[in-house]
Amino acid sequence: MAASERPQIEGVYCLSGRDECLREQQRVDALELSESRYHSLFEALTDALLSIGRDGKIRRVNRACGQLFDRSVEELLGASLQDLFPDQLPVEQAYRRALQGVEQVLELPFARPDGQLLDLSLQLSTIIAGAEVSGVLIVVRDLSPDKARQHERAQLYADLQASHLALEEKARALEESQRQLQQAMDRQEKDNAELRDIDRLKTDFIGLASHELTTPLTFLLGALEYLTESLPGRIDEDERSLLDYAMQGSQRLADIVENMLAIVRLDAEGFIPQREMVALLPFLTHIRDRFKKVLAERGLTLCLGDEQQWP
Repeated sequence: MAASERPQIEGVYCLSGRDECLREQQRVDALELSESRYHSLFEALTDALLSIGRDGKIRRVNRACGQLFDRSVEELLGASLQDLFPDQLPVEQAYRRALQGVEQVLELPFARPDGQLLDLSLQLSTIIAGAEVSGVLIVVRDLSPDKARQHERAQLYADLQASHLALEEKARALEESQRQLQQAMDRQEKDNAELRDIDRLKTDFIGLASHELTTPLTFLLGALEYLTESLPGRIDEDERSLLDYAMQGSQRLADIVENMLAIVRLDAEGFIPQREMVALLPFLTHIRDRFKKVLAERGLTLCLGDEQQWP
């Protein structure tokens, strides 16, 4: 049968009958469909994929592989594992074991041509074609982002631990400060109690002393008033002045005692200050008249100015 007379189905020439040609065409279509699906899946994966033959040469790579290794697909195809991973004996050893049917997983550092350092994970699996081992499939993942995140998490954890320790230290310092403050407050309270006791003793003493002075002062003032009223005409001017001085001193002492008793009463009963308007001129005039003789003896004068101008 001439070539032009042979059965032809969609451009495929068959040397056998029509049925045989149909089966051959279906097998070819199935292979092409399988290849197309395999290629689509191969390219769709985000992981870098390398198909290595038994001779150690790269037979197929996907686009992710070129992006990961910073090389074009053309540069990678036909290259050897030694070209891709120079001085990486573990890769060669893992490849040999994978050819023997033992799946391998390893991690290693990798320097790209642009100088960027990566941490790669390689998973090597055996490729079976029919009943024979035809090569090794290597799935390569870039662990650098994960490593970076792990490092950031570790650093964050370390920072948090440091912050926690610092907070605990501050908390202990605060507790110690509170303890010392409480001790100081306890000591202060004890000192205040002692001061209150001392103040009470002082008030008791002032009250007792004031009462003890009241009786002799009352007698003294009575005697001086009697002498002042009964001696005029029988004593001279100097003696009269001495008697007046004694009377003024006794009265002053009586006022002091009265003030001391008032203080004792205030300590015992408490008081609320009251404000009231006072005429200042009569008050100052009273002080001036009371100390007039004493000031005169010392050559002093208490001048209140023009009293007509006082309000």
